[in-house]
Amino acid sequence: MSMFDYDSQSDIQIETYGIGGKMLTGSVMISDEQMEHLDSVKGGRDAIRYKLVSTLVEAMIENKLVEITQEEMSNPYGITRMIRARAYVCPDSMTKLLRVLKKEGKI
Repeated sequence: MSMFDYDSQSDIQIETYGIGGKMLTGSVMISDEQMEHLDSVKGGRDAIRYKLVSTLVEAMIENKLVEITQEEMSNPYGITRMIRARAYVCPDSMTKLLRVLKKEGKI
C-alpha cells in the first residue's frame, strides 16, 4: 500500500498551447495529517513527487504525447530491435513563462 492514495486520473489537466505543445498538470490534495505522516517518514516528500510524475507519464502515454519508434538492427546472433520513446519537455523556467504568457492572453 502506498503512503497516500488518490484518484490519479481525475487529477491530470492537459492544456494545449498555440506554440504546438501541451502542458500536463498533476495535483494531489493531502490532509494535514497525511502531510505530517509524510514529513515523518524518510522519503515521504519524494513519494509525492514520484507519484505525481508517474501519473503524468501515464497520462502522456494515454493521450499519445509520447512517440515510440522501433528500429531493427542485424547482428551476428540475429535481429535486435531498438525501441525508443520521445517526448517534448521543457525546464520549469519555461513552464513558468508559458503560464505568464497565458495569463496575459498572449498565447
